[in-house]
Amino acid sequence: MLIGIFSLASPRRERLRDGVQKRSRHLLDESSRTALVDRLLLYEDESITEN
Repeated sequence: MLIGIFSLASPRRERLRDGVQKRSRHLLDESSRTALVDRLLLYEDESITEN
């Protein structure tokens, strides 16, 4: 009986872990994209003030 419970519990844990990895990867993608946009905006601001 315990073996059945553990075998049912392990796939759920793996699914949760995969979901967390996907979510964190998505957050990293989002943060890098916004960081690039911020850098571009800063660069544009500097070029405007120089002129």
